[in-house]
Amino acid sequence: MAEGADKLQTEVNQALEDMREDGTLTALAEEFYEEDASRNRKKIFVKLKDWIFKR
Repeated sequence: MAEGADKLQTEVNQALEDMREDGTLTALAEEFYEEDASRNRKKIFVKLKDWIFKR
């Protein structure tokens, strides 16, 4: 995120928190990672890196 984009950062963080609370983030994680990787950030980055470099 660009430096000084504090309002945007706050809004993005709130959207992610809302998605976590209502289950949307879990549903997306399970759809794309076949497990709830939304609760383990390190696992998300490893899987994303693997997916990117397979292409």
